[in-house]
Amino acid sequence: VSKKGFCKASSVAVAILLMASMLAVSLASCTPAPATPPPTPAAAPSPTAIAPQVATPLNPEDAAWAKVVEAARKEGVLVAYVAAAFSPGVAQAFRDRYGIQIETMAGTGRVQLEKMKVEQAMKRPVADVFQTSVSSAVEALNEGLIDNVSQDLPALRDKEAFVQSPLFSPKGEIVGIIVLPTTPIINTKLVKPSDEPVSYFDLLDPKWKGKMVIEDPRGGGGSGYAWFTTMRHLKILDDDYFRRLVPQMAFWGGSGMSLAQMVARGEYSLSPAVGTTNVAPLILEGAPLKQMEMNEGITTVMNTVSVIKNSSHPNAAKLFANWLLTKEGQTNYLKGTGGVSSVRKDVPDFSFPGLLGRPQKPLPRTWEVAQAQNVMQKEGIAEKL
Repeated sequence: VSKKGFCKASSVAVAILLMASMLAVSLASCTPAPATPPPTPAAAPSPTAIAPQVATPLNPEDAAWAKVVEAARKEGVLVAYVAAAFSPGVAQAFRDRYGIQIETMAGTGRVQLEKMKVEQAMKRPVADVFQTSVSSAVEALNEGLIDNVSQDLPALRDKEAFVQSPLFSPKGEIVGIIVLPTTPIINTKLVKPSDEPVSYFDLLDPKWKGKMVIEDPRGGGGSGYAWFTTMRHLKILDDDYFRRLVPQMAFWGGSGMSLAQMVARGEYSLSPAVGTTNVAPLILEGAPLKQMEMNEGITTVMNTVSVIKNSSHPNAAKLFANWLLTKEGQTNYLKGTGGVSSVRKDVPDFSFPGLLGRPQKPLPRTWEVAQAQNVMQKEGIAEKL
């Protein structure tokens, strides 16, 4: 091939290549791009690679209490010796909450105590809990009839929830559940508003001589004795006061309820110390009675619950004692009682109209007062005065 022919052929080849390239570009612009393939899913981790789910461990105290609740449910029943006010509906509320039936046996504190002594001697206790006044509870403690369970009760952990410590005895065997005021009462038909006493020292006025009555404090027991021992131990009223008061008074050897009825009937104008539970039913019936606040304060006592030793349902007993200290238990217990107040700050006042409820200046009958009362009783202080 000549040099000239070679150059001509090369030029033709280059032109052909350029045309083919342009055609390819054109075709490429008209052809849709292939779809992007979906991403390949990540491989599932092997079972050995999954971290095990570990439950948060319970607080040891909560875990221990959970076992108490479970055991109580299995026991299924609770027997209570009831020697004081027991609000209707308490048993039903407790059963609704835990499925545990409460069987109550009512009687005076003295009768219940004697039964408990015999049962413990025979090692066959009938009841699981003793719900009663402070006086009977202290005697049960002194007789070795009740257990110390307060250290197990979760409700007691929140100490700020209570108006005062619900633990009456030093080791917590006696648990206070409500506060009961002991107040002066007057017959409003016999005592004019201008003559209403506002201080216990007003009772020393000769105009009241023969018009006042009190439960006889000699021998111990009753609202009169609780008032006398509390005021004397706290040194609010001294022996000289009581010596001057004695000639003004009539002394009644019967019950607090019958004493309140005498004032309501007008046989006496007033009494310096009557328990609210004795006054409440009469006021609700329309009796002309009025509870008085006093400048020195109003004595208060606790209604208590204790767990009986060697009982058949010890876990149900613990659960009931704890429930009575919770807001739910307190609310259910106080409904329908009237004139008494809760040991907790967050429970409403259920006092009926005309009843005092929580005093403005309470003077609680503490463990120390109860022990001082025992000394006064042994020494016959009330008899001497």
